[in-house]
Amino acid sequence: MMIKSPHDLIQSGLKKSNRSTSKQVKNLSVLTRSWANVVCGYDKQDVAALIVAPKGYGKSYTALELCWGAACEVALRRGGHPLDYFPYDQEKNWLSNCATINTNDIIELLRKTQSHNVYLLDDIGVAWNARKFRDKANILMNDIFELIRIDNTIIVMTVMDQSFVDKVPRQIIPYFIEISRKYHHLGYNELKVFQQKKHFRTGELNFPHPAFGNTRISRHYARSPPKWIADAYDHMRAIKTKEDRDSKIAEFQGNGEKPLSKREMKWQDTLTKYGDRILALHMEGQGAATIAKSVPLDRGTIQRVIAAMSEH
Repeated sequence: MMIKSPHDLIQSGLKKSNRSTSKQVKNLSVLTRSWANVVCGYDKQDVAALIVAPKGYGKSYTALELCWGAACEVALRRGGHPLDYFPYDQEKNWLSNCATINTNDIIELLRKTQSHNVYLLDDIGVAWNARKFRDKANILMNDIFELIRIDNTIIVMTVMDQSFVDKVPRQIIPYFIEISRKYHHLGYNELKVFQQKKHFRTGELNFPHPAFGNTRISRHYARSPPKWIADAYDHMRAIKTKEDRDSKIAEFQGNGEKPLSKREMKWQDTLTKYGDRILALHMEGQGAATIAKSVPLDRGTIQRVIAAMSEH
């Protein structure tokens, strides 16, 4: 594959999102421009976004297009090559700033973040699972994720449901992106972008559409990423999926461990679904009897949830 010059890469990446034939497609470049302005500004801020959609909606390709567009915008502001900010190893056909599924790969990528780089953490629900919130790897990833916020990075993550992800990244991610419609036969997806706003006194979360100047854009359209990026991602994903599957099977066989029982899975689902809400009400001073009026759980279960979430 021929790698184009920095100027050609930037212009082709931006033109793809700025075609005058579709006003909606132009809106995607507004999003990536605003992200680049944040990380390239003087406030030492970062950007993190979580893309949520069911299986088969094209989360990964949408994330790749956002990452590539953001890298082009950062290159325009800081100079250099877009691949300086979203690297590609042509010899290995590998996206160096992408980690998928594997816990160790995600930890290693977060440990080596570089200023103003763009990162993709794909299918993080497998590695950063809310059901494993006491796991040492989860605690380590939470700590690293909080510490790298001063690195002026852009981190895009994908997951099938936000409840699959540990609550620490869920609560500090500023952007939530839903793929509301897929038009794969036409080469694009329709996105709804929300910006998480927390009322710190009450703990209440609101999710308005982000404002760009005086305009709030409710829908964005993301086209497919460049073919060489998509091919590199597919190559990586196939290798990492097989490695992770084989590793988990070997772990169960070697340690004699068994999957969670139905009872254990139900308890983990209860923590995932109601844990944050119950803990917030408990912190407001409400007792189990009062909380039971707003949550479909008995007082004993609520007390167990409070104890488990307090340990977290």
